[in-house]
Amino acid sequence: MNSNSRKSFIYLLLLLSLDCFGQANIKFDTDTIKVDTVYFNEPDTTLKNVLRKKVNLGKVKYIFQNTGNELLIIQMIIDNGVAYSTFTKDLIKPGGGGFIECEFFDDNYIDGKFTKCVTVDGNFIGQDKTICLKGYKKRKLQQK
Repeated sequence: MNSNSRKSFIYLLLLLSLDCFGQANIKFDTDTIKVDTVYFNEPDTTLKNVLRKKVNLGKVKYIFQNTGNELLIIQMIIDNGVAYSTFTKDLIKPGGGGFIECEFFDDNYIDGKFTKCVTVDGNFIGQDKTICLKGYKKRKLQQK
């Protein structure tokens, strides 16, 4: 066996051995949802302890499917303080699907574009996946 044949044979064995180990794979219908303009009110500065409400950017639902050949498990959603999340907590069979629903918030009361993301952590290929919400936010005009 020459050197090229040996390399090809080893490569083929490697591919076959990887195929023997099943893996879950998560595939989203879309991993970034774009929204129309989100309008918000002035912050309530009368709250004690300098608390203020956050701008609610909206609630969105991401649909996904397990395209792998093993059970998929979503372990947690890492939101870094920008969202409240719920998700399918059941084991997801190959070919099955689930959802992740996030309600996104922002501390910034300035008009402009925004992108808010959360990280999905699970037993799928890559072990984490980022999903995002993008849009534009604008302050509501106050009625006099």
